[in-house]
Amino acid sequence: MSVQRRPRVLCLPTGPDEYAIAMVRALSSVADLTLAAPVPMVERFGHDLLGTVAVHPMPWPRHRDPRNLLLLGRLLRLVRRVDPDVIHFLGDSVFWLALGLPFLRRRTKVVTVHDVTCHPGDVQSQKVPAATIRLLRQAADGLIVHGQGLRRALLDSGIGHPDQVHVVAHPVLDRHRRIADGAGLVKTPGTGPCILFFGRIMAYKGLGLLIEASDQVVRQVPDARFVVAGTGPDLARLRPALACRPWFELRDRYVPDRETAQLFCDADLLVLPYLEASQSGVLAQAAAFGLPVVATDVGEIGTLAGRTGMGPVVPADAAALARAMVGLLRDPLAMRHHAEAAAAAAAGELSAGSVALRTLAVYRRAAQRHAAPLPASRVHPEHG
Repeated sequence: MSVQRRPRVLCLPTGPDEYAIAMVRALSSVADLTLAAPVPMVERFGHDLLGTVAVHPMPWPRHRDPRNLLLLGRLLRLVRRVDPDVIHFLGDSVFWLALGLPFLRRRTKVVTVHDVTCHPGDVQSQKVPAATIRLLRQAADGLIVHGQGLRRALLDSGIGHPDQVHVVAHPVLDRHRRIADGAGLVKTPGTGPCILFFGRIMAYKGLGLLIEASDQVVRQVPDARFVVAGTGPDLARLRPALACRPWFELRDRYVPDRETAQLFCDADLLVLPYLEASQSGVLAQAAAFGLPVVATDVGEIGTLAGRTGMGPVVPADAAALARAMVGLLRDPLAMRHHAEAAAAAAAGELSAGSVALRTLAVYRRAAQRHAAPLPASRVHPEHG
């Protein structure tokens, strides 16, 4: 498709870092990308964006720090310099940036809404005032969610119009897969079947449910072992229950990148025993490794796992969770089937190319709504 130029997009990483980097990498195939990001984020992830994205490192204070006013000034000057066709807020956890909205009235704005409401026990997200989150959502010309259920919930909350709220899948998170491949990491030999629970340990993640289910699993698969990797506020309550079960290995800390890559290589099964959820970046990581999952039927997690065939979806019940884990551990053919389905999802609807094209369509709709049509875009051949 012949074009004059590709659309210019300024991305602000106001959501999870891994998601932001995956999205920016994906979108660089269809748009000219500028990323304004915190200095530590650029130091950690910047090499992933070399040659494809204009990166602007910035001091990015914590939510309650008044130096955010300086950040806001820097961002507004960057907007004037870049003159983007679209500003994409890659999450809605903003406070001070909401003060800049009156200066962005002429700009087409797209906001990704990861969670329509805060999860139980998610003390980090609850630090951001709900009023500023709602203000950003209301100012958006386009809103992105990761599933039809989330779309309905956002519209039911009184935010957005049906032609303004769009479903775009959470992209596959393949950074640790690439780390594993680059380092030649493979499964550690000589261990029994490994079930992985990974990420922030908060009440809604259902670690207590997994602990209860594990008692039934090890009775039927005695060499099964469970790795819990991550930390969070719910861990203090659950630590005694983990300590008295020798089949659990707890890595209570931030897990560095290479160790994370090895954990996913070693895992035979990822378990998502959530009690409440919207979507899951951990599920997107599992897809990159072709890793089967067992998930509870909550939010878009159960919907995606079931639709793609990545693994069985069960009620948030310890007995049902245990049966599903045992069933897979005893059935190598089923494990292989779900592993292939996970890999197919990573190469299909969760792939960078698919997500980029769907997001570009959202930009066009948002620009039309804002009465500022986007230039056409040429997709780089290597991204399909």
